[in-house]
Formats: sequence, structure tokens, C-alpha cells
Amino acid sequence: MEILSTVKGIYGLILVGFLGFFVAKEYDLEFIAEQLSKTEESLGYYKEYEKKQIEQKIIDDYIYEDDDDVDDYENGNSTDFMEGIELTGTKIDHDEAWRKLDEKMKNRVKYLRRTCQMRRKIQNLIDADDFDGLLKLHEQIYDLNKALPKDDETPLQCNPPSFSKKKNQARFIKGRRQSHTDIFHEPNLNLTICLPPKCGTTNWQNALASLTGKHGRAQIPRLHPDDYADNSFAKKISKLKVLNTRNPFQRLVSAWRDKFHVKHNPRRQGYFLPSIRVFEGPYEKPEQFSCSFEAFASSRAANPSEFVNNRHWRTVHWECSPCHFEYDLILHLEDVDLEYDYAWEKIADIKPVLRQQYANSPMAKHHPSWYWRNVPKDVAKKIYMIYFMDLAGLGYSPEECMRYVNSASEADVLSLENIVKARSNLNHPELYMNQSYLHEICY
Repeated sequence: MEILSTVKGIYGLILVGFLGFFVAKEYDLEFIAEQLSKTEESLGYYKEYEKKQIEQKIIDDYIYEDDDDVDDYENGNSTDFMEGIELTGTKIDHDEAWRKLDEKMKNRVKYLRRTCQMRRKIQNLIDADDFDGLLKLHEQIYDLNKALPKDDETPLQCNPPSFSKKKNQARFIKGRRQSHTDIFHEPNLNLTICLPPKCGTTNWQNALASLTGKHGRAQIPRLHPDDYADNSFAKKISKLKVLNTRNPFQRLVSAWRDKFHVKHNPRRQGYFLPSIRVFEGPYEKPEQFSCSFEAFASSRAANPSEFVNNRHWRTVHWECSPCHFEYDLILHLEDVDLEYDYAWEKIADIKPVLRQQYANSPMAKHHPSWYWRNVPKDVAKKIYMIYFMDLAGLGYSPEECMRYVNSASEADVLSLENIVKARSNLNHPELYMNQSYLHEICY
């Protein structure tokens, strides 16, 4: 215990001196690199439960989950379902187009299974900051005619974000408040569906609620956070398990447009803007937004930890645990016009008519990669790595991902200096300065 106390004391002194250094106007990059290295060395001396104490502090605070998200995201409204909702049959012609779509949907499940088999290798490639290695693995995962390479042997413990081991259950169940659990169960349909934020969730919630004679969100029962630790109950009650997702590159644009509009939730924005504005210098901030998209994307790239980000732009891998719940159907918001009828044929005998909620979206004016044209390429590559499980695992091809990366600019903003400054502007920077062991594929 004396050794551990000494390590903690040294680590505390390093952090105090390190953070005090930021008061100065000038930055010595060699000094910063040296201090970061010492910080990581100090953390290496901790026993496993010492690290868990730091993570528990993060969970206890959970400061980046604003309470009024419940009102914003879960706007329950129990009114008559006939208000604007039309129900029709679900029978569709199984023509050649349907057969192609059916094969595409089955392949998505295969991609997910193959990605989940490679979690250790994915974790190690991310730890090594190996973009090219991840892209090559992505291509191997998508070549269904070839066997996958052997997964790495370490790390030995590699759970999905369900934290199934007893020692991990309590802290992560606590971190998943039920009001922010995005996996729902509709008992009348024996349907379990994950509806993460910014993936067309409102449309789906309205559709499902309408089948029970209601209209509006917050009408569908959620799974309990305990189910992330033990999925046996979800398996038992589910005839069909569906995951509704969105290309992360598009989802980030949507999150920025919605959550950083000047009229939207200043409390939430206040958590993130000090870190985001570190990257604002070269960009033009639109008048109606509190930050530029380029700065927002750069801040996300500089802060890979799930713990330091809001649920509206956390990974779907975190929100839906796709390597844990074994989904039968993976739907893309981008293809909702094609996939909605296909999905409902499997869900029920009748379906709500899809509202054309997204037909006039501002994002429809350009291909979504247009929003990334001024984002530095090193940022786009980091985003690819952070969301790799969402991209490779949920049906987005390497070619589609590279369209966003290749559309980005050649500028370089993710310097060590900017990353350190951005993290020092977070609440509790002593917890978030080192995010290496908080950004995990294997838990």
C-alpha cells in the first residue's frame, strides 16, 4: 500500500505541476510530451482496482450527461395514434430488387459477426494509432470469400461494452441510467430494437408507439441497464432484434447541427465549447451555431473516450453493444426508404406509414462528405478509428468510409499541443488527460 500511495502521490504531483503549466502563455512541446509520458508510466504502476477507482469517479460525476436530455430526447406525448399516423399492410413483392436487398441485409449481419471476432486485433491497431492497418482489416472483413486472419491473443479480457464480469457490472450499470438506455422492447411484437440518438430515432419511436394506440416518444419500454451485463433476458423475450444506425460521419454532422445551434441547450454546450474552441482558429463559425463543424469534429478526434462525450455522438458500439446482443437486422438511416418496408415485413402484419421527416433535410442538398471538405485529414482518420466498430461492424464499406477521409483537407490540427489544451479545458482534466485506457474496444 505504501508503494501505491507513493505512486499516487507522484502522479498527483505530476498532474498538479502539469496542469499548473497551462497557466503560462507559451508551450514547450518537449516538456508536454515528457509529462504525458510520465503520467502514462505512473498509471502503469497502478493495480487494476486503482484504475477502476479513477473510472468510478468518472461514472460518479457523469458530468457530460445533462439531465435535461430526458426532456429534449424523450418528449413523451400520449395522444391518439390516429393523429397523422396511417397503418398499412406489410406484404411486399419478393422481386429481384427485394432479393438483392435481402442478401445485403444478411451480409451486414455477417460483417458484424466477423468484426466482433477481431476485437483484440482492432483494439491493438487502435492503440498503435494504425489507420492503414485498420483499413486493411476492414477490407478483409468485407471479403466474405476469404477467411479472416487470426485474432490477436491479447488483451486476455475482451468483453463488449456489456461488462459481463461481476467486478465490472456495478460501475457500468450505474453509468447507464435507464433514461439513457437506447435499447427498447415492444412486448406486443416480441421486438427488441436499439435506437441510438441521431439515427432517425424519433421516427421509429413514433411508429412503434402508434401500434399501441399512442403517438409520441417515450412510449416504448426500455431494457434495464442490467441487461447490458446479462443478455439472457433480452434473448428470451425477443423474436427479432433490430439495430437502427447511421454512418458516423453523417451522424456527427447531424449532432453538430442539432446540439450546437445557438438556440439549443446552452448548458450542454457549456460543457464542450471550451475544448472545442481550441480548434476554432482557422475556421469560419456559422452565425447560427456556437462553433464550427470543423472544430467540433477536431475536438471529438482529440477526445476518443466514450466517458467524455455526450450520448448523441457516442459510438453506436457503446449504445447498442452489437457484439453482445446478436442483432438479427441492421438498418441504415441513409437507406430508410428502401429498408423500412423490408424491416416491417419481418416485424408485424401491419406497419405505420413512414413520415417524410427527412426528405427536406438540409443535409440532402449535398453528399454528406461535403461537410468534411474543410476538416483536416488527420481528424477524419481519427474519426474513422474511433468509430471503426460502427463502420466495419454495421455495414459501411471501406470505399464508403474513404470517400469522407479523401474529401478532407490536408491541414494538420491534431498537434500534441492542441490535444493537451483541449483536454485541459474539460471538467476534471486530471481524469481525462490520459484517455488511452478509457477508449476501449475490449473491456
